[in-house]
Amino acid sequence: GGEGERQDNDVTMMSERNDQPSFVIPLCGVRFVNNLTERGPCFNLDARGGIYEFSAQRHDYRNLWNAILVKAGCRELIFTDLYSLTEYIGEGSFGKVYVAKEISSEDEKIVKAVPTKDVDSSNIQAEINILSRIDHPYIAKLYGAYEQENYVCLVMEYLRGGEVYDFIQERGAYPEHVARVAIWRILLALKCLHSLNIVHRDLKTENL
Repeated sequence: GGEGERQDNDVTMMSERNDQPSFVIPLCGVRFVNNLTERGPCFNLDARGGIYEFSAQRHDYRNLWNAILVKAGCRELIFTDLYSLTEYIGEGSFGKVYVAKEISSEDEKIVKAVPTKDVDSSNIQAEINILSRIDHPYIAKLYGAYEQENYVCLVMEYLRGGEVYDFIQERGAYPEHVARVAIWRILLALKCLHSLNIVHRDLKTENL
C-alpha cells in the first residue's frame, strides 16, 4: 500500500513504512485509459516501464487523477483508440452487443456497451466482480471494462457458433452424442461457479 503523488513529471509511490519511494513512474510519453474492475473505478498507465493499474475509492477521485495526468502531458486513450466495432449483434436488457476488433492485434472480441445511466440498475459491477474471478475454458472470459463518457464497455471473449437456442431452432434437437458433450461442459462450468459460491440463476439455451 501507499500513496501516489506527482512530482514534476513523475508519479512517485511512497511507502507507508518510511519516506522512501517504492517506485517512480516517469510520465514522459505515458498514455492512460479509464476502466472498471472488481475494485471499482481504476485507470491504467501505459508507461515505458510497463502497464500500471491504479484504483480509486470513488469516481471523482479517479477523475481528479485524470486531470492531473492530462495536465502533466499524458494522453488519455478512449475505447475507440483500442477497439474498432465491426458488427452489431443485438440488444439485451441493459445494453447493445457488438463484435469488435482489437486494433493492436486484430483479434476479435465481443463488446457489451451499457449506458452509464443504467450501470447501477444493470448490476454490471456485479458481473465484472464475478467474471474477474473466473478462468475456465467453458466460461466466456472478461478482458476488461472501459469507462467512457456515456458508456461502460465490457470486452469479452468471442465464442463463435451462436446460441444453443438458435441452433436448435434452425437445425432441430442435438444428436445424443453431441448433447452429451454439451451437457458435460455445462456441468463443468457450473462446478467452477459453485466452487466460488456463485449461482448462475438464468441458465437457459439463450445464454449458452
